[in-house]
Amino acid sequence: MFKNIKIIIRNSENPIYSTLNTENKFFGLITFFMKLVFYNFSNGIITNSKGSANSLRFFVFNKKKIKQIYNPYLKKINFKKYKKQKFILNIARLRKQKDHDTLIKAFEIFLKNNKDYKLLILGHGNLKKKLSSLAHNLKISNKVIFKDWVKDTTPYLKKSKIFVLSSVYEGLGNVLIDAINFDIPCISTDCPSGPSEILLNGKGGLLVKPKSPYLLAEKMNICINDYKKSLLKNKVAKSKLNRFLIEQNTNKYFEYLNTFY
Repeated sequence: MFKNIKIIIRNSENPIYSTLNTENKFFGLITFFMKLVFYNFSNGIITNSKGSANSLRFFVFNKKKIKQIYNPYLKKINFKKYKKQKFILNIARLRKQKDHDTLIKAFEIFLKNNKDYKLLILGHGNLKKKLSSLAHNLKISNKVIFKDWVKDTTPYLKKSKIFVLSSVYEGLGNVLIDAINFDIPCISTDCPSGPSEILLNGKGGLLVKPKSPYLLAEKMNICINDYKKSLLKNKVAKSKLNRFLIEQNTNKYFEYLNTFY
């Protein structure tokens, strides 16, 4: 500040809900206090969803410095078709935020009417042992496959029939963008923030209240039982994927940054 250097912050998650759902309340409060200070003293803030922007407005005094730009994420729209198998896919770190407890419980309910399906979970984290125990206690260990961290998720996106995101909060949710791009119907918790924007408030996929295993299982059944309708919803979501293209949003970054010089 003394040298008049412009400071632009990029915010990648919902700052309020990430604090409320932090795994360590003490460090969560310290982090939020630091955001309160640094965000307000910055020259500008770029955030990746409208929901996160709304959250920032609660504690950033100068609302004009908040700029919402979607992630420059997607290289191109995929038009290839793939043969789908009976896999339900989830890609997420094994952390509290992603709420795999709810996903595994919902899958156990879903299996009662769909015995041939398997749940693929791609990601690593400190909750793997706990989640493995949950699957074992529910007697579905042979149906829940933990793949740990995977560098290239494309082979799994090509073959999975539906995609489920069970998070309690997000910033945006890039994995939903990937799933839509590979023609996988999506089910997501209607969490703050991101998924409802990507899934067009339910027009492009199914949304469900967070932490609701029975409701999530119900949506999974609906998705499979009327798969043609689910694919049509995905088609609607895919028609809006150009919002997340790299070149388009990178240009928006440069346009915004240039306003400070």
